[in-house]
Amino acid sequence: MQGATVANRVLTLAALVGVASWLGASPVLPTDALAADYAQHQTPACTTAPSVEVLKRLCPAPSDTVSEECFAALETRYLHRPVFCDSHASPSRWTEYRPPSWALPRNDLLVWQDVFDDVVALRKRVEAATHDPACRLREHEFDPALRGPCAADAMTRLAVLHRACRGALAWEEEANTYFYGWRYAWDELRAALDEWVDDDHWQRVANVDESELHFAWRMAKCRAVPKPVLELLPRLRPPSHYERTDQHDLLIVAAARLGSPWALAMTGVSNSFRKDTVAVELWPDPILPLAYAALGQQAGQSGLAYLLAARAEDLRSETPWFDWRGLERSYSAEEVRAALPVAKRVREHGWPPRCIRQRGDSPWPWADLPTVVRREFVRRRIDEQGNIRWVYRSGAEERLEHGVPHYVAPDGEELIFYHSALAQPTVRRWTDADGTERWIDESGNEHWLDADGMEHWIDLDGTEWILLPIGDPFPEDRPTDLE
Repeated sequence: MQGATVANRVLTLAALVGVASWLGASPVLPTDALAADYAQHQTPACTTAPSVEVLKRLCPAPSDTVSEECFAALETRYLHRPVFCDSHASPSRWTEYRPPSWALPRNDLLVWQDVFDDVVALRKRVEAATHDPACRLREHEFDPALRGPCAADAMTRLAVLHRACRGALAWEEEANTYFYGWRYAWDELRAALDEWVDDDHWQRVANVDESELHFAWRMAKCRAVPKPVLELLPRLRPPSHYERTDQHDLLIVAAARLGSPWALAMTGVSNSFRKDTVAVELWPDPILPLAYAALGQQAGQSGLAYLLAARAEDLRSETPWFDWRGLERSYSAEEVRAALPVAKRVREHGWPPRCIRQRGDSPWPWADLPTVVRREFVRRRIDEQGNIRWVYRSGAEERLEHGVPHYVAPDGEELIFYHSALAQPTVRRWTDADGTERWIDESGNEHWLDADGMEHWIDLDGTEWILLPIGDPFPEDRPTDLE
């Protein structure tokens, strides 16, 4: 048992080391020689507060209680701090939310005051924009002229508010049943640190101390947010199993299509299960620094050539969009030299770049229905055990076994198929103006019943699926009057 405990602490420590900068210990960004004129716009470093010991004396048990004196000190410390400097999710969920290491928006650096200032008005601005059809840009669309009219910057702030508060508050509500309290999480982190003592040990302890202090301050701010502000926006698709409890990712993509520099910088932080990102390579006539930067960020390490192209285009302007001093944190000098010729060819080729996919027309992240491009039917039959099976035209079948979908390929190979429509839970149900019952599943697909009682839904790729009554053959297999 003791060995298992040590192993768990080692794993926790590995996670802690992996997010050290995210917790507030990032060094000052190195200066890029090509952007030395940015010196007067020095990005605030995510360093641990020199006064952390003073804060600890004022807040001896921040995970339990925050006194007025403690809160006032934390407010002074954190209200004007960039939002990417400290953890956004609960300490048990080291999520991918962190700043892009290669560049930050030069004039759009979000601080916590931007997020928590007048949250009711923030919610109203965003909700009004989501109800405007002109603001609901689809996969291939990009229109920075709508940044102001469609409240793109407000969307980014509400996105951060969602990520900062929704999951943590939900976890707190479940604490009495599933968890021992916030203090337990940081005690575990400190215990893990005690298993690895080196020259940087006390710095890491200070980082953990400050992460707890920041989290306690943020939770106090989140508890003061009126609940309607944090409700899910009905015009956006609901968060799926992969996107946790908030609409952060959906709001960021919506804002990026509307030209928000902060959102464009964050679009590279993507979910591998996402059906659609910003699809920046499909945008016609974009602002090149924004477009190349978003494309490079989405491509990860292989996107360096696009980032260099974005930097070259950006530095031509008298008012650059980005602060590029962080680029060399992610790439070595050798990698930059190797990518420069590719970046030159990218710029010479012009826009759009050589696309790797066809133009799409997905409405994601909006709850609008996709354009139907094909229709597919699904038969239902009852097997020997009395279970209902879905049968596809290809011969593949699906069935539920103890609530888990199993997929049987035409060749007989069987797979567990967790994300099938066969077992998608309903997250919202309503009746439309025509009296038709509709509902949205966890993946954001909208379902409805037609006049014959057949269930319909449309995938984001434009496939309309029609679920036939049990025993009915495929339409093309039905006998005709001539037979």
